[in-house]
Amino acid sequence: MRISSGDFRRDFFDDYFLLRGAIRRRINENAPAFPNVACFVFDNINSEIMMFGRFERTSLDVVFSKLDPSTSAFKTTSVIDVGANIGNHSLYFAERFGQVYSIEASPKTFALLCFNVEHSGYSNITPIQAALGETGGKLMFAEHRNFAGSSGIIDPSSKRSDDLREQPGRIFEVDVKTGDSVLSHYDMLPVSLIKIDVEGFERSVLAGLRETIEAFHPMILVEQLANEVQTGTSDTIDLLRKWGYDKFYSPESICKIKSRHMRLLSKLLRGDTIELLSIDTFLARHYPMVLCCASDGPFNLKKCA
Repeated sequence: MRISSGDFRRDFFDDYFLLRGAIRRRINENAPAFPNVACFVFDNINSEIMMFGRFERTSLDVVFSKLDPSTSAFKTTSVIDVGANIGNHSLYFAERFGQVYSIEASPKTFALLCFNVEHSGYSNITPIQAALGETGGKLMFAEHRNFAGSSGIIDPSSKRSDDLREQPGRIFEVDVKTGDSVLSHYDMLPVSLIKIDVEGFERSVLAGLRETIEAFHPMILVEQLANEVQTGTSDTIDLLRKWGYDKFYSPESICKIKSRHMRLLSKLLRGDTIELLSIDTFLARHYPMVLCCASDGPFNLKKCA
């Protein structure tokens, strides 16, 4: 088969300079420093893990660098990772917390999560296969064919429901339980952090964790999709404010390059700078990670920008 000059140039530069060059160097740097993980090869977090050791690694580092007291205090507490995916964040948390409860609804993704936990060397991670919501019952779950992080419960009241139904993959029924009922079966340390990334179903998950949140007032890391934010807030943020959460922060890169591939290349060549910025009014855009804190919570932040 004849290859055009354009295809040759593209394949040569992509293969030699990116795959064999920059990415290979980063893999060699990261492999000794981070536990290896099994990924879905076409998943969009795969390249981030290869190049930076962990997906959202820098954002997590920025958040924990601002915590006061020192993160050593977390060794006597637990973290709940809802929407744990293949365990990327759970492995990060396992280094810092006494217990990690990794909750994932997708059977296919849960299998990789268990594999990664088993081979990670960490004994303080408990994988739990469960779909969490505000109440018990049955709902439909959309499992994306390639991108595990785009899978989620189809909530008829959510603007995300049509997107979930139309994406490639399979749709099946799941038993939904409240987080409080699922966690009641475990002898847990005090909860100091809850991370939730469930594709627009965050408010429902939070509502089902009300008893846990009222008992410990943990910090909460939550994703907010662009279509969830209206008039400077969202249903998730409003619920947290009702429960006494009054401080919100977002790790933000100062890199202004819009193209994802060029942004990744810039990070490879020049590094990146991320700051934890206070949020008063939410803009109608995607927030991959929002740190939510209550004034009466057990942990506070150092002064942020």
